[in-house]
Amino acid sequence: MMKHFRQCVAGLLALGMVLMPGQALAQTYFWWTVVDEFGRPYPSQTVSCSVYDLASHGAKELFLLPSLARHAGVLTTMPLLSDADSRLHFYTDSTSDVRVVCYYARGGAATDVRLSRFAHTVMIDRQGRKVVRIPYVTNATTTNSGVWLPQGATVRDVVVNNLGSGRGQSDLIADAHLDVGFAGNHRVAVGHALVRQLGLETGLWQRPHFTASYGGTGGFYVNASHRGGALAFVIQGHRTGDSGRAGVYIETPYLIHVAGGLEVTYTTNNTPGISGHLFILYDSYHTGVSTTPVGR
Repeated sequence: MMKHFRQCVAGLLALGMVLMPGQALAQTYFWWTVVDEFGRPYPSQTVSCSVYDLASHGAKELFLLPSLARHAGVLTTMPLLSDADSRLHFYTDSTSDVRVVCYYARGGAATDVRLSRFAHTVMIDRQGRKVVRIPYVTNATTTNSGVWLPQGATVRDVVVNNLGSGRGQSDLIADAHLDVGFAGNHRVAVGHALVRQLGLETGLWQRPHFTASYGGTGGFYVNASHRGGALAFVIQGHRTGDSGRAGVYIETPYLIHVAGGLEVTYTTNNTPGISGHLFILYDSYHTGVSTTPVGR
């Protein structure tokens, strides 16, 4: 009787060690596949996703192994890349929903997607509005980004998020400038086709714009444009007292009609520490559509 009692006590103690907080972490497995609007998975290694906490908006701590061991498989960097089965996955010690931001290598984004451990699909459509993200650093010579905008892309806008050196509010930091254009043998293949000499503001989001000057009693006139020639029509104005002209500034989209597409380039000045991301927004239609007649 005493022997059985001791065995029961030992069993309960062992169970307590398993269930005791701090002795073992319960893990949750998240996995999902990124598909297009037709439900087709994107090829492996072409999709990257970053994972964030819904409450704090900070990056989640992600693990490769169910043990959640920091010395054996913790992911300290993002984004995640899709595997050979077009899946993305990780382990975590929380069951809470997460925010997932995914990008496709050829453009397109599914941002602010709330994902639970029971949801296994994120959709990035191949049609309509695309967003491609390109990192930049100090490079005084024209730098090929490796990102190609496909034929049929209609470029609408460019937005810049400067993370490094730039012109601060006190203007004590040396000015930093950015040009964005296209590579190749084409009329629009110039280094400032999309962005021209944009003064980078430290820590701010910027949209290329035009600048205006004041000509005394004659009022304001268009002085210059930081929006490249592919995205704006500009006639510079001038004023001398009451005479002169105001100038013209009209924003326009640019359609890429080159069969192989165009590669995006960028250039900065020599200011050390320039870094950030530029986002190119474009529409894409009639790509990836099946040409097989109905019924065949």
